[in-house]
This record gives sequence, structure tokens and C-alpha cells, in this order.
Amino acid sequence: MDPKKQTAIIVLIAVIATGGIVAGVTYVVMAPSDRRGADALEIYHWWTSGGEANAIGALVDVFEALYPDTVVIQSAVAGGSGTTMIPIITALVLAG
Repeated sequence: MDPKKQTAIIVLIAVIATGGIVAGVTYVVMAPSDRRGADALEIYHWWTSGGEANAIGALVDVFEALYPDTVVIQSAVAGGSGTTMIPIITALVLAG
């Protein structure tokens, strides 16, 4: 196969896969919760080093100050640009 066609196919597959993941996450976020009045928020992120960790910590601090009855759970996975996180989020979305 021509290398340009092969590259185009790989890019197309990556775009479609990313779109599917985004659609799945959006559906989960926008779907009505079975636990109305839930008192926990779980944040999945890859901000684990230096200033990134400080930034997510500051965001969580502000959220907790605004919503003191809500517990924030940080599910951090180290990995550049979320490459490690994408398969985890995909599995969580597919599992419901």
C-alpha cells in the first residue's frame, strides 16, 4: 500500500476513535445520574508533576470551598498528554 494512503487511513481511524471516545464521555457526563444528590466527584486526569499537580490541587481547593459537602476523588494516571489515560477512560465508558 502507498505510504501516503496508509498514513491517511491511520489518521482517519485515530480521528474516528477519538470522536467515539469524546461522544462516549459526553454521553456519560450528560446522562442523568442514578445517584441524585451524590456527594462525590471523581476527576480523572494526568496532571501529576510539578506545576500540573499544583494546578489541579488549586482547582480542587476552590471546588471544595464552594461545595464543602462534596468529596473530590482524584484519579490521576501519570503519562504525557493523556496517552496512558485514554485507554482507561475508554474502558470506563464501555463498562458503563
